[in-house]
Amino acid sequence: MSAAIRPQIRVMDDPTVREVVEEAKRILLELGFYLENDEALSILRAGGAGIDEKNRRVFLHPEMVDQALASAPRTIRLYDAAGQPAVELGGNNVCFDPGSAALNILDPESGEIRPARTADFVAFSKVVDQLEHIRAQSTAVIC
Repeated sequence: MSAAIRPQIRVMDDPTVREVVEEAKRILLELGFYLENDEALSILRAGGAGIDEKNRRVFLHPEMVDQALASAPRTIRLYDAAGQPAVELGGNNVCFDPGSAALNILDPESGEIRPARTADFVAFSKVVDQLEHIRAQSTAVIC
């Protein structure tokens, strides 16, 4: 299909997108977010974020958010296990990936529901790797 006639899905119009982004920036400034990682807290502190040390809350000024958005890449390339480019996320590209973040799975042998194991993730990954039209997978299961 030609890129010129490639269909697009627009869930929100531009004014609504701007409104959502402005509200998100207000939330990041006024409510902030909880962060456990000490290294990330140090990086954000050094970058000028407000930090509530006692409660480990981070507050971002709108200018910081704007700078981060402006410096973020417009596309991200993902690679397969062999190190070959698999999919590029961004622009008008659409990528379907199977999976979620399941804590439990239906055991194929016993028919019982049980916590996911590393072997389940490995088996899932091997199946996905064989699917011609699936170029990437998400977390799938939490082992």
